[in-house]
Amino acid sequence: MEPQRLDAPSSEVGLENHAPRAKDNDPPSVENHDAAANNVSPRAINNDADDRRWHLLLEQQNRNFMTLVQAMKTPSTSELRLPDFDPDKRDVDARAWISTADLCISDQHQQGTHLMVALSRALKGHASTWFSTISYPGMNWYDFKELLKQDTTVPKLLLHF
Repeated sequence: MEPQRLDAPSSEVGLENHAPRAKDNDPPSVENHDAAANNVSPRAINNDADDRRWHLLLEQQNRNFMTLVQAMKTPSTSELRLPDFDPDKRDVDARAWISTADLCISDQHQQGTHLMVALSRALKGHASTWFSTISYPGMNWYDFKELLKQDTTVPKLLLHF
């Protein structure tokens, strides 16, 4: 039994610290030559490249995650919120509610889905029931206010705005 040479390890684990061994029929490569000149194995070079790729991938994933968190924290500008209006409660002033709602409704919310959803959420009690009977596709804020003024089932307080 012949003792092993220290400069030529028999396992791949030992190859990390030594110049690469070329097989007899392998032509010398530039990468192997450069690695041998710097006493760095091609496997170490490949590991560094893989590490860099993983690092870049994780950085991108972190940036995407932070963007998602920011988007969840930032309130949506497309969401319209109106104050609640319940004419069944005492001392409810419809004129004040309409004035406040006018301030909340921007040009982009004058009609469409956002307006309908906001009105559905804001109107309570019999105002909610009334709204479900008069609403129609394409209704805008002006139409809603006019229908509210004309409706005889709405308390008289509403008719004075």
